[in-house]
Amino acid sequence: MVKDPKELQFIEDKETAFDNLEALQDWLEACLDSGMHDPGDEIHNQILDLIEDTKIANGYPELDEIVAQGRTIERDLDAWLAQKGRTTLSLTWPHLRG
Repeated sequence: MVKDPKELQFIEDKETAFDNLEALQDWLEACLDSGMHDPGDEIHNQILDLIEDTKIANGYPELDEIVAQGRTIERDLDAWLAQKGRTTLSLTWPHLRG
């Protein structure tokens, strides 16, 4: 059975978002190892929540919100690492559809 191309694109975008969030989790660990503070594990918990949300996302409105929040966390981590003189990788996120 051939799947709808839009459905296949959504699955691909969902996997990209999931992979990026896992990369952010690794990045956060590197930041914490370098002295960044995450009071109450706030950022860590946000990333975990977004990973779970990605797993159950059923459409682009949900995925768009996850991607927007993930990009914000990425920018925050980039800014912190830049202050420490460290470079970061630039993640390629799915384009927002909403």
